[in-house]
Amino acid sequence: MSARAEADMKLMTQQLIEAVHDIGGSYYLPYRPHASLAQFLDGYKSAGEFAALKRHLDPKLLFRNALWDRYLSDV
Repeated sequence: MSARAEADMKLMTQQLIEAVHDIGGSYYLPYRPHASLAQFLDGYKSAGEFAALKRHLDPKLLFRNALWDRYLSDV
């Protein structure tokens, strides 16, 4: 996997997400976090509620992953 291929994949993924949102759809979270933060929050309206519950149940954030680090840590 090259840096160029990764950049191309990220751009394509973001364009596909925009197209899906434009017609009222949603997208499945892939294992590679290519969606922008705005796209994620638009597609997952209850993300803030989930993040608050996560902080309540795991205040030291012992259990986290790339999804948390990329999208939820600042929500």
